[in-house]
Amino acid sequence: MAQLPCVSVARPLLAVPPSRGRWHGPRVRRPNAAGRRVAAGVRTATGPVAAAVEAEVDDEDDDDEEEEVPVERYALGGACKVLAGMPEPLGATALAGGVNFAVYSSGASAAALCLFTPDDLNASQVTEEVPLHPKFNRTGSVWHVFIEGEQLHTMLYAYRFDGVFAPERGQYYDVSNIVVDPYAKAVISRGQYGVPAPGGDCWPQMAGMIPLPHSMFDWQGDLPLSYHQKDLIIYEMHLRGFTKHDSSNSQHPGTYIGAVSKLDYLKELGVNCVELMPCHEFNELEYYSSSSKYWVMEMHVDGFRFDLASIMTRGCSLWDPVNVYGSPLEGDMITTGTPLVSPPLVDMISNDPILGGVKYRDTVRQFIKGTDGFAGAFAECLCGSPHLYQAGGRKPWHSVNFVCAHDGFTLADLVTYNNKYNLSNGEDNRDGENHNLSWNCGEEGEFASLSVRRLRKRQMRNFFVCLMVSQGVPMFYMGDEYGHTKGGNNNTYCHDHYVNYFRWDKKEEQSSDLYRFCRLMTKFRQECESLGLEDFPTSERLQWHGHQPGRPDWSEGSRFVAFSMKDETKGEIYVAFNTSHLPVVVGLPERPGYRWEPVVDTGKPAPYDFLTDDLPDRMLTIHQFSHFLTSNLYPMLSYSSIILVSRPDV
Repeated sequence: MAQLPCVSVARPLLAVPPSRGRWHGPRVRRPNAAGRRVAAGVRTATGPVAAAVEAEVDDEDDDDEEEEVPVERYALGGACKVLAGMPEPLGATALAGGVNFAVYSSGASAAALCLFTPDDLNASQVTEEVPLHPKFNRTGSVWHVFIEGEQLHTMLYAYRFDGVFAPERGQYYDVSNIVVDPYAKAVISRGQYGVPAPGGDCWPQMAGMIPLPHSMFDWQGDLPLSYHQKDLIIYEMHLRGFTKHDSSNSQHPGTYIGAVSKLDYLKELGVNCVELMPCHEFNELEYYSSSSKYWVMEMHVDGFRFDLASIMTRGCSLWDPVNVYGSPLEGDMITTGTPLVSPPLVDMISNDPILGGVKYRDTVRQFIKGTDGFAGAFAECLCGSPHLYQAGGRKPWHSVNFVCAHDGFTLADLVTYNNKYNLSNGEDNRDGENHNLSWNCGEEGEFASLSVRRLRKRQMRNFFVCLMVSQGVPMFYMGDEYGHTKGGNNNTYCHDHYVNYFRWDKKEEQSSDLYRFCRLMTKFRQECESLGLEDFPTSERLQWHGHQPGRPDWSEGSRFVAFSMKDETKGEIYVAFNTSHLPVVVGLPERPGYRWEPVVDTGKPAPYDFLTDDLPDRMLTIHQFSHFLTSNLYPMLSYSSIILVSRPDV
């Protein structure tokens, strides 16, 4: 049984001094709203922080004055006692008799804890501020305070900080702003997404929830599944959107519980790993490691994917293991699952030139739509991108492969639109990626001729086949398995409605079509030992082919790539992609004593695009191609892909 943030340690006993005399903080100057420079000690801003720094810098001889003695102090009308607190752990932590607050800020000259009632938060006003003394409420760069009393647990909290305001140096301390604790366990803001705060404020005040004492959660024996990364099939999910639509019939739409109620669907789809789009408020450099620790230890997540992780290069020089780990640790088994020597993970990401599966995405999009000059690069993608990973000692499963993700076109829109249509985002269509590498298959938009719609169906299947037969870890976006469309909008971050909601009704309408195909393809990948290799494939098991076996075409104009792969469970598989606008009859490699049997052909309508053993007309369908197969030949439609398996010729 896991215990939420509540530790059994003695509460701190030091009290902070009264507001006699002046704090010995440095004089802080910044431009005010009119461009004048004023001393922080004489600013007229309201609140205890401003009062706390009302001082000129005293002479150094003042250090010899009488030492300040801590005395009792109270908050919330005397209901809660204010004590010095402890610098660890960071965040708000329920202890015996109260709550300890600790926050890291290396540049702040003064700080205050801000407390809110829910009503005051909605009104954007602070219920009470508790100033933090730089001597009694600070250890190193950590500001801390302990509030004793039970009334605190019905309130919310945030902080004010004062310090240098120097944008040219990246310092934006402003005592008029209230900021949220990066270690807050939960964050409260507006009641409904997209609704402005009182007064039309689009950025309403936010605050952290104060944890309850002795909170317990029953994980019911939950343990890490410990899947090898090479065996993962990742499903990128927008948690709220997954069950928010009425067609989900969820008792808890748009919630974690709602998503849990759909786990059977994900298992049927063949997914064994769910990647949640950002579901917490912070991703700052100084806090990412401890934040990830919390998600592993308390929330039982299995790992993390850093999207556009190059942003971390902006501050890796600021990384201090002591601030993050509490000691100069050489590694962190909890966060990463494996030891990492110094420098820690953030530096490794900072110095990594490879940004996930973007190169895979762009290459696959180019080749599948029939762009010349990408046959060789496409073959590299099928092998797990050894040109990117192998030299550094990595494996194919270090590559997370995807064709579509949350930031960009959906799979259906990728084959429906040449242009983005983002006017509904309110930025005059300036936002979102312009370089989409999409192809509408001949006509723009959803309303197209029958031949164009058929081609689009083939193309969606071609992309999914490529994803499932490539070495590496496949990832696909929520809804792509049934052809979810966003109407050509490739940047729907600002929409909390059907555009971003999983349409369970649409999935049911097309359950015999694209969804069936995707479900069977994920199952096929899991059945094939050769499609999730520990290491990059070599010529001992992999052979490349062109229109004729053993004669691949890597020329600039080639639009055909095929390979055969020895497989411990299937015997051998043959995979081919024809991205030309012309059909072709391909020669299959001869295997004495064996015959090739078709499994996948995206050029055929459903359900014959994937021939399962229980398909009633399966043998008749195969017999229709027997005159080709007995001659080691197979006809391929334009823009199509096929998978055949070898069977004993008995």
